[in-house]
Amino acid sequence: EVRDEGMAINTAFLLESLYPQEKMMIWAHNFHIRHENSRISFGGGSSQIVMGEWLHEDYESELYTIGFYAYKGQMANNRRAVYGVNAPGRGSLESIMYRSRRKWAFLDLENQTRTIDNAWIYQTTEAKSWGVNRLRMVLHDNYDGIFFIHTVSPPNYL
Repeated sequence: EVRDEGMAINTAFLLESLYPQEKMMIWAHNFHIRHENSRISFGGGSSQIVMGEWLHEDYESELYTIGFYAYKGQMANNRRAVYGVNAPGRGSLESIMYRSRRKWAFLDLENQTRTIDNAWIYQTTEAKSWGVNRLRMVLHDNYDGIFFIHTVSPPNYL
């Protein structure tokens, strides 16, 4: 939590001092930007307060938070070790977005009006952290948008 608190303090400085009239996008791992990370079910793991949670409380109208999720492919961890993305569970964010049959898709959560067709974004839904770890969250309460990528590949490290 210390790292995320520091990131929140730095971002607050940018919003208040350098760009007080601007809206900001934060590019960070999904974990760090979620609005309600401490309320997410990680399957036995304890959840912590993260940068996005602190910032969302005070700067909701100045921020637009996008989570990135993938259906299949390969990713790399922080140590650059490549691993495969696990198959999504039935009814998960990834399996629902896969139905679009697009290579990539964007879902704006912030500007939705609740209907029977989009009720799933307001309900607890499974998604994969790092493409492998199952977690459950209310998507609308954690992100302003979702960027879905059908097939991902790791960086080409030099």
